[in-house]
Amino acid sequence: MPERDPMTDEQIENKARELTTKVEKNENVSKELNEIPFDERAKIAHQMETMNQNDRQKDSKLPKLEVTFAKDDGGQEHVMDMQSVKDPNAWVFKGKTDVYDLPEAAQWKLLFNDKLKMTADIKDSEKLRSPDVYLSPYHIAEK
Repeated sequence: MPERDPMTDEQIENKARELTTKVEKNENVSKELNEIPFDERAKIAHQMETMNQNDRQKDSKLPKLEVTFAKDDGGQEHVMDMQSVKDPNAWVFKGKTDVYDLPEAAQWKLLFNDKLKMTADIKDSEKLRSPDVYLSPYHIAEK
C-alpha cells in the first residue's frame, strides 16, 4: 500500500460535515476519526466545532459539540475527547454523550498521562500515513 496523501481542505471540510451530522445525532465517530492521522483529525474536529456552532444558530435544539484538545511537546494538537451535549444551558443534567474515544493504541493502561497517549497517537498515525514503510508497535490490528 503506497504512502497516504494528506487530506485536502475540501476533503477535511467534507469529512467534518459528515461527522458533524453524526455527532448531532449523538452517534459515535471514533472509528471514522481514528482512521485519520492525528494532525488531520484535529483540523477536522475544529471544522466540526465551527459547523456545529453554525448549525445551532439555525436550530438551537441540536446538541452542542464539546471537543477537548491537547498539545504535545512539539506543539502539535491532538483530539483528546469529544462530547455531544444535549442541553448545554442546564445547571445539572446536561445530557452529555461521549462521541469520540482515542485510538486503541492510546488507550493502553500503561499510558497513564496525556503525553504518553499523544506519543502513542503519533506513532499510530505514522502507521496510517505509510503502512508498508513503518510498522508501529502501538498499532492494534483488527480483531
